[in-house]
Amino acid sequence: MAAYGYGIARYGIGPHASSIAFMSLVTSQLLHALSCRSSKPLNTIELPPNHYLTVALSGSLTLQLICLVIPGLRSLLQVTPLNLLDGVVISNSALLPLLFNEKTKKVIGEKP
Repeated sequence: MAAYGYGIARYGIGPHASSIAFMSLVTSQLLHALSCRSSKPLNTIELPPNHYLTVALSGSLTLQLICLVIPGLRSLLQVTPLNLLDGVVISNSALLPLLFNEKTKKVIGEKP
């Protein structure tokens, strides 16, 4: 919601703000898949590599970026090109829930 609010404040209600919200939500959900691999914080355990998940996440992020680059896909999905500042907002809005989730797992795990 904060990323969408940023988009509305900067560009007004329209395709650009919606593109920022869409990219933020998709990236956040893809990163959430990493957090769901274990009920313990990722930095405290050694998980075996999951090559299928790595390929799926890499492919999904690549397809997401391709949607922004290829004009035909952009018009089909009604997304607009984004600048570097928009990318920073999208990255932060996707990473913050992941970090919050990991911190929550750490706090819950510390209780006796």
